[in-house]
Amino acid sequence: MKKSHERIAFRAGRNSIMINVLLSAFKLFAGIIGNSAAMVADAAHSMTDLLSTIIALAGIKLAGKKPDKDHPRGHQHYEGVATVILAIMIAIVGVSIGWAGMRMIISGQHQEMGVPGVLAAVAAVVSIGVKEAVYRYMRAVAKKVKSSALMADAVHSRMDGLSSVGSLAGILGARIGFPVLDSVAAVVIGLFILKAALDILKRVPRRRGRR
Repeated sequence: MKKSHERIAFRAGRNSIMINVLLSAFKLFAGIIGNSAAMVADAAHSMTDLLSTIIALAGIKLAGKKPDKDHPRGHQHYEGVATVILAIMIAIVGVSIGWAGMRMIISGQHQEMGVPGVLAAVAAVVSIGVKEAVYRYMRAVAKKVKSSALMADAVHSRMDGLSSVGSLAGILGARIGFPVLDSVAAVVIGLFILKAALDILKRVPRRRGRR
């Protein structure tokens, strides 16, 4: 990757990190105060965006190193490695969140949670708008610098936004008399996260064999 492209990628990454720190904190606060398991799960999903961006930038940094004796063809494969690690981490988060939501449904714990507050619904709406904007921004940068890791990060941002749609549906459903829907939304969010992990793996560039 060109140095100019690397600078652009790192600037975009820093912007994404700052946005996700603020958004994750707001969603976690709203989920706890607003009594919503779906929003707490959504906040955890946003927190994985922080890790994904850091891993993506680390991969880009390593890929930008000049060829050496041990790597005569360069270090571009490191970006692919970073992308795979990112996908695995996201998948683990997805399974954890989905299983936690499922346990709440099976045990009946969702009935003890009470009705989610308005703040949780507001957080979901804010998240949908912010994450879609971040997705479009990161996707444009990824295309410009031709980075699979940044494109993976962009896809993850959109999945985060879509999971907030599930959160909003669950929260609204719980508020009109169906408390189980908040936990169901947490399970759906877990599935969204797993899909994001699979989409990211599909974008990993294949290395050509030696001739």
